[in-house]
Amino acid sequence: SLWRERVLPPVIDAVAAGQARRDIASGSFRCDLLARARDRGRDVGFPLRWVEGRGEALPFEDRAFDTVVLTYAFCSVDDTERTAREIARVIADGGQLVFAEHGLALDAGSRRVQRWLDPSWQRLAGGCRLDRDVVGALVATDRFQLDWVHVREDWPRWMSTIRSGRMVATS
Repeated sequence: SLWRERVLPPVIDAVAAGQARRDIASGSFRCDLLARARDRGRDVGFPLRWVEGRGEALPFEDRAFDTVVLTYAFCSVDDTERTAREIARVIADGGQLVFAEHGLALDAGSRRVQRWLDPSWQRLAGGCRLDRDVVGALVATDRFQLDWVHVREDWPRWMSTIRSGRMVATS
């Protein structure tokens, strides 16, 4: 899976190298998803803090984390620029942001379909938006340097343009 192949390895590498702090928090703005994650995370072998919150106002101190993992969440925040700034705020200098997100299609035709479908899609998919430029929003904070990004387009492209990657927080 994309999670096992692209997202998890940089996180595991940081833990194995002793770079990761042992304060690990997991969050969601949806109580149902947080409850499912809490159930699945009971036996991970280390303590986890479970936090309900919004991406636009993360309930953490500045530079609190050396690794932030963002997976299929950016599509559902109300304000992508503010959320990107909040992620930039909570990640320590030299920390890593590892992500896997669906979003803005590569070709103009698919982007037109995304924008046309987006209002209906939001109502059907719990607020999920099809046409978010995740990498662009994060790079625009001037806090991250892109280490690598992998783009996968499945069919239909308007729904399945997935970017996974790693960014490093600069000071």
